[in-house]
Amino acid sequence: MGQKVNPHGLRVGVIKDWDSRWYARNEKVGDLLVGDGVCDILALEEITGFLLLHLEQAGRAKLKAAPLPLDRLEPPEVKVKVIRDTVSSLRLDAVAASGFSLSRGRAS
Repeated sequence: MGQKVNPHGLRVGVIKDWDSRWYARNEKVGDLLVGDGVCDILALEEITGFLLLHLEQAGRAKLKAAPLPLDRLEPPEVKVKVIRDTVSSLRLDAVAASGFSLSRGRAS
């Protein structure tokens, strides 16, 4: 006997759309700038009232929301680590193992 599969999950993205929705379309909410313990949301002014009213918690974490002028916005520092390595083949597990310093068995 095979496993039972929900037919809705097979059709998502093909003939059905996702059931869950974000608060607004992408035109109204822009980027999320995530830093250490801080996340800045770039949004249009027409949706800021809604976000300030409804963003109280995410999971179990309590949130503090306040408007911030663009001149006080500090983008988080981008951390880049350059890796130069030779892999025996361009298999995904070999490249991931090289990038994350893992054995190929643990990368897959």
